[in-house]
Amino acid sequence: MMSTEVTLRLRRPIESTLAAGHPWVWSASVDPFTADPGDIARVVDARGRFVARAVVDGAELAARVWTTRDERLDEGLLSARVRAAAALRDRVVPPDTEAYRLLHGEGDLTPGYVCDVYGRCAVLSVDGAGAAARVDAMVAPLRAALGARGVEALLLRTRRKGEGHEVRALYGDAPDAVIAVKERGMTLRADLTRGQKTGLFLDQRESRWRVRGLARGMRVLNLYAYTGASRRRRGSAARRR
Repeated sequence: MMSTEVTLRLRRPIESTLAAGHPWVWSASVDPFTADPGDIARVVDARGRFVARAVVDGAELAARVWTTRDERLDEGLLSARVRAAAALRDRVVPPDTEAYRLLHGEGDLTPGYVCDVYGRCAVLSVDGAGAAARVDAMVAPLRAALGARGVEALLLRTRRKGEGHEVRALYGDAPDAVIAVKERGMTLRADLTRGQKTGLFLDQRESRWRVRGLARGMRVLNLYAYTGASRRRRGSAARRR
């Protein structure tokens, strides 16, 4: 995606904060500027020295920082970030698990982008107008990493103010119904088009594993969870509670 590079001049001395890893530049911290969401921003200090390269976001949040090195924010950088995130998941995702977060926004130095894997399908969600404007630039890097994991479709899930959310396929086919995925050998049901978050609360994996250990051999009533997260038995899938 081609975009304009604009210069954001800091009016507050936050250079050390950005250098330490803070990913956001608030509008109150820079001189007034004109740019569109998704434009590349060269952040400089009051003397014009390079501080960071970022993506312009919105009115209150001026930009999200991608790098504090004076390097191009191009497909090569995006691919390197996605590969690094995927390599980390190869180390930490437990066995017999096909539902997990591949890309975690600012935590993986990909601000504004979250990508969750559900078996042969993945869901990309975006945060902020800047990330939304540059979705197309993320498709190729993600497709390479996802394809290596057997993922055949990538869905984009976006929020629509006052209207819930919208889901469309960036490539591949969206599932017609709720799908079954494994988490530490347990079968869960995920609704990728109408469910909460991207389908499941994947950050509760370790909590579910802990509860399974505590409840082994017992009958347990789950009153308040988004999903019952029960093991598939006698051919029936886990039921939503």
